[in-house]
Amino acid sequence: MPHVEDLLRHCIETIVYRLEKAIRNAPPEYPTLRIGNGVRTPVEILSHISFELTCAHSVFRHYERFEEPEAGSWKEEIERFYQIVGKLDRSIAKGLPDREPHRGEAAARPPVGRHDACRPACDVQKNGERSDSGRKLL
Repeated sequence: MPHVEDLLRHCIETIVYRLEKAIRNAPPEYPTLRIGNGVRTPVEILSHISFELTCAHSVFRHYERFEEPEAGSWKEEIERFYQIVGKLDRSIAKGLPDREPHRGEAAARPPVGRHDACRPACDVQKNGERSDSGRKLL
């Protein structure tokens, strides 16, 4: 039976494969393709994916505070994606940490739902409030 670390690393490999498949032979205008009002462009989507992977990496490395950055150039976002994927993969390969929640982080993760899985790790500010709502965490 595979270890949890093996399954997580396989998930990361799948994300990388899907990204490479999506961008392979993409036309030059693809990164900034706007298909509707309020819909992210491909470069914004890639930036968001990298941010979510950074949230996942916060299980291994404590980030005092960080916010989702504005999307950079297509080249910058591809580089950032591969950097965080590499960090996350190396961290998982070393084994999952046994750790107490960081100061201000909820002891129990909320149910997995749209963007909720990593919010405690990503949105906690120094004062223990969530940056998205100002609510105190448990």
